[in-house]
Amino acid sequence: MRKCDVCDNAAVWAYMPGVALYCDNCVPRGCECNHLNEPDLPQGEEGVDWKWISEGVWTHLDEKKREYPCVEYMYDEDGF
Repeated sequence: MRKCDVCDNAAVWAYMPGVALYCDNCVPRGCECNHLNEPDLPQGEEGVDWKWISEGVWTHLDEKKREYPCVEYMYDEDGF
């Protein structure tokens, strides 16, 4: 298993256009590609399942209440 490019943890995220590898703590989070501007609010609880980015714009949160990385990152729970 390969290690994160930032720390020594196992790499579970890979940046697809390049060769960068990240652990779950070091992967950059919060990309505009995950921001949604929809009239209906998402299912779940604000601040737990989703959060406001700006007026009318929101994003989903993961189980640790963090924004997701850009869609250009691939995740593999078993690592790379």
